[in-house]
Amino acid sequence: MSTTKKFWKKSYMGVIFRQLTDSELKDYCKDRKKDKIVLPESLNEENPDFKYSDFTFRVFTSGCYFIDKISGNWSSSGMEVIEDGTDLEYINCQTNHLTDFAGGFLAVPPSIDFDYVFSNSSFEKNPTIYLTVIITGCFYIILAVICFYFDKKDKEKAKIHLLDDNRQTDKYFYEIIVATGSRTGSGTESNVFINLFGESFDSSVRQLKSTNGIKKAYLFKRSAVDTLLMSVPRPLGEILMCQIFHDNSGKARSSASWYLKHLVVTDLQTKKRFIFICEKWFALDKQDGLIDRKIPVSCDKQIKDVKYLLQRETKDKL
Repeated sequence: MSTTKKFWKKSYMGVIFRQLTDSELKDYCKDRKKDKIVLPESLNEENPDFKYSDFTFRVFTSGCYFIDKISGNWSSSGMEVIEDGTDLEYINCQTNHLTDFAGGFLAVPPSIDFDYVFSNSSFEKNPTIYLTVIITGCFYIILAVICFYFDKKDKEKAKIHLLDDNRQTDKYFYEIIVATGSRTGSGTESNVFINLFGESFDSSVRQLKSTNGIKKAYLFKRSAVDTLLMSVPRPLGEILMCQIFHDNSGKARSSASWYLKHLVVTDLQTKKRFIFICEKWFALDKQDGLIDRKIPVSCDKQIKDVKYLLQRETKDKL
């Protein structure tokens, strides 16, 4: 195939394409690879009028299109590309209708010379790239270890803790979710106790202490939400009130006090929930100085309170 085209409006260039013969592949191509052409010097002597030089060129296709309102697809009907004025940046279109149209083309990207890439891939020639990759990899490993550590801690906190004083003969279960505040010093290391009062019975005073092999220090930390499982010999009925207190046994003043946001008790048999909103300190040196409180079950109006819902929603998102 051959073509002749006016070039830069001053001269003409002829380009001829044909497939090399087997003998030409053997004579002119290194290792029979077509991108490694080595022409012999004798070629110029045998053909003094033949001149050759290394050059590169790009092949691209252009098109003019409009959206066919009937089919809803792009169409080139009634449109053609004008060769004059069309290049990699501009497309000259001719159309026989006044429809809005657009031009598109596909430019074949130049091939990558992998021999050049690998020959210049040493550390001495590209120290910046290697250092960037190494530093990024180190940061990734460090962050992965840190995230793994905190994920492990979160999984430990998310466990359901069985109370130490649960008895195997007790067959009725309640889930107790305790939400500790996010204020400074909200967490406690004191021993926390609870007593649930129902219409029929009360649970008696029970210590909120885990028997899962989890250290007590993991419970009631600042901003923590701890889930515990309590067993009782019989159903308590509709829960009306809970008594919750601690023994102020924390080693330091800040670790003795405790800020309780709310408490959620769920009857696992009936799936009924009882919410106790507290939002108070259990501390001898804060607010009213109480460390023992009796909290009535919250009514619907309290639960739907804007402040409480906003705080709970924010906590869930965090």
